[in-house]
Amino acid sequence: MISIRWSFNNPNDYGNSWRRLYCERHLAEYLENFEASYFESQREDCMKILELSSEHVRVLKLHSLKPTKIPSRLNDNDDSSHDDVVDHIPMSIILPQLPYLTEMSLNMGMIYMDDGFEWRDFE
Repeated sequence: MISIRWSFNNPNDYGNSWRRLYCERHLAEYLENFEASYFESQREDCMKILELSSEHVRVLKLHSLKPTKIPSRLNDNDDSSHDDVVDHIPMSIILPQLPYLTEMSLNMGMIYMDDGFEWRDFE
């Protein structure tokens, strides 16, 4: 099953542990596909996944995180503030749940663009 889900699986890269391989890759995949706009409504599910995998996660490699979809402003002079909008999932909540995490890599920027591409994402 794992070989179908991920292209390369070598437990030697994960301390000879299939459990660690699965937990690290599953958590990374979950976080990379998580819609930040819905974090609060799915927070309980996220915490459950962190609780189940935290004992086995030593390294977290995130290739990209989905940004929050911010509605376009109709008027540039609009005084409404978007300071409270989270750009990505709140790592300040997630990282403390991983007590054995020793290494983390995170690419910053847009790696994959889809139909939701907007130039303002690059401003």
